[in-house]
Amino acid sequence: MTEPSSSLEDAKAGGRDAAKRYAAFISYSHAADGKLAPAVQEGLGRLAKPWNRRRALNAFRAASGLAVTPDLWNDIRTALDSSAWLVIMASPEAAASEGVGKEILHWLATRTPDRILLVVTGGTLKWDSRAGDFDREASTAVHPALYGRLRAEPRHVDMSWARGSDRLTLRDSAFRDQVAEIAAPLHGLTKDELDSADIREERRVRRLVRLTIVSLSILLVAALVAAALAVNALGIANRQRKIATARFMADRSALIGDSDPVLSQLLAVAATRVDPLNADGRHGMMAALSRPGRGALLGHTSGVMSAQFSPDGRSLVTAGLDGTVRLWDRSSRKQIGSPPADPAEKYTSAAFSPDDRLLATVGESEDEGVIQLWDTRTRRRIGGALKGRNGFVDTVAFSPDGKTVATAGEDRSLRLWDVETHRQIGRPISGHDGAVQAIAFAPDGRLVATAGADGTARVWNVSEVVDVLSQTCAAAGRPISPEEWRLYAQDLPYQRVCP
Repeated sequence: MTEPSSSLEDAKAGGRDAAKRYAAFISYSHAADGKLAPAVQEGLGRLAKPWNRRRALNAFRAASGLAVTPDLWNDIRTALDSSAWLVIMASPEAAASEGVGKEILHWLATRTPDRILLVVTGGTLKWDSRAGDFDREASTAVHPALYGRLRAEPRHVDMSWARGSDRLTLRDSAFRDQVAEIAAPLHGLTKDELDSADIREERRVRRLVRLTIVSLSILLVAALVAAALAVNALGIANRQRKIATARFMADRSALIGDSDPVLSQLLAVAATRVDPLNADGRHGMMAALSRPGRGALLGHTSGVMSAQFSPDGRSLVTAGLDGTVRLWDRSSRKQIGSPPADPAEKYTSAAFSPDDRLLATVGESEDEGVIQLWDTRTRRRIGGALKGRNGFVDTVAFSPDGKTVATAGEDRSLRLWDVETHRQIGRPISGHDGAVQAIAFAPDGRLVATAGADGTARVWNVSEVVDVLSQTCAAAGRPISPEEWRLYAQDLPYQRVCP
């Protein structure tokens, strides 16, 4: 059986709901939502959870909340009567479920329908405002037990996208947002109030972590000094102290967990140093080292599409769908200055020049690609956007000498650009049957590899294009005419490329 429910310390819920054992009863089709329902239950328990409680609130779900009893329905009925809300995972499978219908009918017989919350996981749900009921032909996700029983359109959340998803954790922004929509009325809060409460709890945990670090440092120094002074006379007491200190560090390492992976790993290692024979410390160290994260870089408000370290390794650049390109200090994991004043609505890739002085970015604005060069020190654009592109641009890379930029995207071609003139070099290089999604220069800059959505990787010799144009400009010493171009560049299409 699950534990009694708890709510946020600043929740507004009161009256008879405060005495309910469960904040919500989750009714669902086990065949259709056997994976999604437990994830929603877990999310409701973890969102805005106070640091000193196991759950923010307790939701009942039959698969995990019941023991095998001779009268299963009596147990389900007791759980329904002990719940403040009924959350229905609506789908065509749930609409055909006899068990779901029985749970709905019992709820409507004993409770008011305004405490029903629908979560659509499949099919359709359509409310007919003129009839004051669901549209029975168009609503394939509604159980017949709900027809004609509701006075107004019920609250509902559309989670049909999540049924086959593998991103069913609060770390995923879309899943967390919809869990917050479900949790807000259960807490008696608005969604914005619940988000604020979640942020407050996170800050409280961080403060506790800082206090814990100070306490651990004091305890560690005291334990080491005491061990040095009393190693002969107090062997047994010293051993017990080391065990207690190591367990304390291991417990704090587990408490910090993914909120600060680096500190969690350091505490776990310190626990094994204090007491190498302690099994809890060794287990905690292995668990901490298994976490892949080295600390989060927080700032983007939407998906991050690209991340690249600078050549000297001191900073990195990220490009995101929130329309910003951000520079970060590797050591402090803090943002360097404010994001550049970027002209794109979404950003797909960014790359440093080999000398760290320039930054090339590609993105989308008004349904077309945007290619731009930036000064990394001032974070200002250098000239206008690079012209001549076609369609959205997905990726960008600098040549090893920093004089050429390569871009590619949905037009299935590779394009080369002169960094100094901002002009395209030669014609687009085509060959892929799908969008080009990645570019890499060879160390000598003469070859470029591309990877495409057509399932192929191709290698191109771009040195001929660059060499012909540079030799032509050097020989002429000035902008050349179409006739002179034909003399030097032969069959390449004429372009005004010389400075």
